[in-house]
Amino acid sequence: MLLEVCCFNPCAAVWAIQRNVDRIELCANRDVDGITPAVDDVARVVAWRDQLRSRTKIFVMIRPFPKDPSRPFQIDDAELEEVLGVIRLLPQGVDGLVFGALRYETHADGRGLCATVDIESVQRVTRCAGACGLSVTFHRAFDACVSTVDEAAKAVLLLRTLGVKRILTGGGQWGRAVDHLPVLARLQEVSDQDHETPPLTIIAAGGVTQSQLALLAAHGLREAHGSLLGREMARASCPVCGCHCLVPLFQDRSSL
Repeated sequence: MLLEVCCFNPCAAVWAIQRNVDRIELCANRDVDGITPAVDDVARVVAWRDQLRSRTKIFVMIRPFPKDPSRPFQIDDAELEEVLGVIRLLPQGVDGLVFGALRYETHADGRGLCATVDIESVQRVTRCAGACGLSVTFHRAFDACVSTVDEAAKAVLLLRTLGVKRILTGGGQWGRAVDHLPVLARLQEVSDQDHETPPLTIIAAGGVTQSQLALLAAHGLREAHGSLLGREMARASCPVCGCHCLVPLFQDRSSL
């Protein structure tokens, strides 16, 4: 099973690449669950990966800083243009990007907000990414816009038609992926059974550990995502910027 590790700074990314992680998701600002990192930081990580001749894939989070905490995955027209501009500036060697956008409306009863996939924004991003040779993962905004298995299945098929290649999800719920295995398995099954559009991979997310990978694979899942935020951290010298940043303690992929 492919394992992706979320890295909130270049130092953590280099640390993960040195330890043969399959793929990293490079982002910034852990406090808001990740936003777009500086393009210069992306370039440095790519250069270091290439210098090591590592096979680690690099996906980059593309997300503006959320303006409204009650609508964390909403982007306006100006932000969308900024997003498209950043995608075009990504250095050669980036393998994919991670994006998600929702539209929010007030529920009919006036209580709370209802979120749905922002079709126009997602479509424009997948087209721009495709022109740059990049695949798109729809991030955990997915879990904020579905509340039933049927809604999640329909959203999977919608995102396939929009050109998304992967969906990062805990099964339509925040929390641990292992607590929603039947839902995750069902979503992958739904995607695999639809032959009208290119295949889409469900990435199991939420508290994923190395010990759970076999269980996830047994349910038909092919990829998993972990942030390693719960691991013991230590300061290490970064070969990219020379600083001493906090990075997760692990020796290689097998110890994750």
